Parts: sequence; structure tokens; C-alpha cells
Amino acid sequence: MTSQSPPAEGEATAEYKNAWASIQAMAMEGNASWSGREQNCVFMNLGGREFANVSSVSGADFRDDSRAVAAVDWDDDGRLDLMLKNRTAPRLRFLRNQGGEGTHFVKFDLRGTECNRDAVGATVLLELEGLNLRKTLHAGEGYLSQSSKRLHFGLGEHEEIISVAVQWPAGERESFTGVAVDGRYLLVQGQGAAEPVAAQQHTSMATAGGAAAEAADGPVGRIVLVERLPLEPVVLPGFDEPRRKVKDFNGQPLLVNLWESTCAVCLSEFGEFRERRADLDASGLQLVTMTVDQGEALEKARTILENFGFSEGSGFVDEALRQTLEVVIVEVLGKSSNFELPTSLLFDAQGRLAVIYRGPVKVDQLLRDVEVLREPGSDSLENVALSGGRWFLRGGRDLVTLSTVMGELGRERLSSYFEALASGR
Repeated sequence: MTSQSPPAEGEATAEYKNAWASIQAMAMEGNASWSGREQNCVFMNLGGREFANVSSVSGADFRDDSRAVAAVDWDDDGRLDLMLKNRTAPRLRFLRNQGGEGTHFVKFDLRGTECNRDAVGATVLLELEGLNLRKTLHAGEGYLSQSSKRLHFGLGEHEEIISVAVQWPAGERESFTGVAVDGRYLLVQGQGAAEPVAAQQHTSMATAGGAAAEAADGPVGRIVLVERLPLEPVVLPGFDEPRRKVKDFNGQPLLVNLWESTCAVCLSEFGEFRERRADLDASGLQLVTMTVDQGEALEKARTILENFGFSEGSGFVDEALRQTLEVVIVEVLGKSSNFELPTSLLFDAQGRLAVIYRGPVKVDQLLRDVEVLREPGSDSLENVALSGGRWFLRGGRDLVTLSTVMGELGRERLSSYFEALASGR
């Protein structure tokens, strides 16, 4: 990826720094892919060394930037499921295996008595009619992953197991009796007889229906900032307070809602806000609506806000705020991101941007995020983001560039603010 790796920590060369800067620019600003937009691939063993590419019919050919995969029979139904860990969102996917009807399996847990207790390094040898299978117990396999320690054998249509043997790490071989298809067994070194293991019941998963995979090509609707962005000096022009700032709302979470009078989706979102006004007020959230309407349309926007009951504290997006928001969006999402309405910005009680909602935000989701923001010592929403949301990390806020860009736009106060943050003052 980069040449001229530094010989020691803290000794990065100019070439090394420039290489990383170029990679980041291509990925964040040039719409380039970190890994060449490589979809996941799934191959089915046809026997021996022959494999078929079944990626498209497996349901696992996501365009995620996947990094690790672990196989585990999560619901203990005799079919291996997959856990995928991605660099991009969603960070974690669970793929439940619902195929293989009418086929058989057998599973083994191993316990060493003379070797290591986990029996790492042991190999199970399975003899079927016309077929020999083997699996070795590893401590770590693949990149940043570890599949289940329970060795799982898919038997296909075979209904009889001729023999089972274990070659323990020291090399001695031991045969085991009492093994049948579709069973779960514990093989203890030196016992020679397999101990049956009861199946784990997962009725909720057994009755759950499958869900069709959704395409991830559209814009991400909810972006959680793992590293929050301080924006206290940003001016939010109000109809009655044209010079108010984000910091004027410190002490409680703040939602800045950007909208336009001609945006039907924006008005629909206002309708839900109005219906759930009591819940929003009870959460302590401060709601500030900011219209992007200009000129004569501003009066129409104010009338709409009065009809919905959101005129108090409302405001408008002037040229200075528009430029500032564009810079903020680029810092968080990159230059290839489009600005759409409605867009809402959720700030924590210290005036730091915590979440961006592109498109309408559901009140239930908003209330969950606000609840997490109010928890003592909470500096991120990772736990919320992993339950259905997406979060975004760029590897450190570029406060120096933010300071420079704000200076070029003539926003000297913001420029000085980010410069002070970058220097730790």
C-alpha cells in the first residue's frame, strides 16, 4: 500500500506521509475504493479439488470491504453459519445458513488430558462409505478471526459413520466408538468412547423467517461519528437571534434540522416531530429548525413553522453557514457525498457533532441516540450504531485542514478555533 515504511515509531519519512495522504485523498475525495470494490466470494466444494463459484446464489456477495470471517453453527441446527467483520459499515454481519435440507452432519468437541486441554493441533479423521474426511483444531485461522472450536463435518447424504479417530498433537492415534450421524459429541483423550452432547435449543431463530438482503448502493441514512467534531463557535442564524452559536445551546443535546419549504419529505418529518413533541421534550432535546429558503420564500417557511408549532428558535441558513456546513460534510464523509434535504445534525451537550442524519430521521431512533448522549462518560454511539446503524471513522480529525479551509473562506474565528484544537491549546 505504501512504500518507505518508517524504521521506527515516530520516524515516518515524508514519502511515507505523502503516500498515506494520497490514499486517503483517492478514497475520500476521488470516489476510489480501498480494496478495488471486491465483492465477497463463496466457493462450493464439488469433491476433491473441484470448486464451484456460488457467490451470487449464496447471499454473501456483499460489496462490503470485508476483513474477517468465522464459521460457527450459531443456532446448532447442523448447518454452519457465518460471521463477517467489515472495515466499512455495517461492521458486523450474521449470515444464517438455511440450506442443506435432507443432509446430515456430525460435530465434535475435543478435550486433551495428556496434551493441552483445548487439544489445539489435534486432527479428527472420519471414515464414511467411499469417503475419508479430516479436520484439525486450530487456535486462530484466517485474518483476525477464529471459528468455533467445535469441529463440524458436513456428511451430505451419508447416513452411516464407519469409524472415528483422533490424532492427538503428540502424534498418537486413538479410535472412538458410539458415534452416529446428526450427533454432537465430546471426545476426551484416553476414553475411547464418545460422550453425547445435548443440542442447544434456539426456538426464536428456528421460527424466524429469512430476510432479503438490501442493496447498500444508496446514501447512508445515519452516520455516527466515533470521533465527535467540536463546533461550538458555528453561528446558527435565528430569525430573532441572528448571531447565536452552537455553544449557546450547550448543556442539553441539540438537533439542527435543515429543511426547505418545497421539500415534501421535510414537511412529513415535521408531522412526525409534532406528533411526538411530548416525547422529544421529555428527552431534553433542543430542536432547532433551519430553513435553506432564501428571499421571499423565507416568509412562506416561517408560516409553515408556525403551523407546525416550531417557530420558536427557528432560523435560516445564510451563505456563511452554508459554506461551513459544506466543509463539515466533506470532513466527515468526503467530497463525493451529496447534500440532501432533510439533513439533521445531532450535537451532544458540549457542542460536538455526534450524528448526521441524511434524509428523515425516525423519532424512536433519535430518542435512542439522545439517551446514549446523556449517559455519563459516553463519548461515542458505537453500541447504538452496531444495532442497525452505521458508523464512520476516518482515522483522526484533520483539524489543521479545517483551520486552513475556514481561513480561506474568511471565517477567521472558526479558523483560530480549529487551530487551537489542533495544537492542544
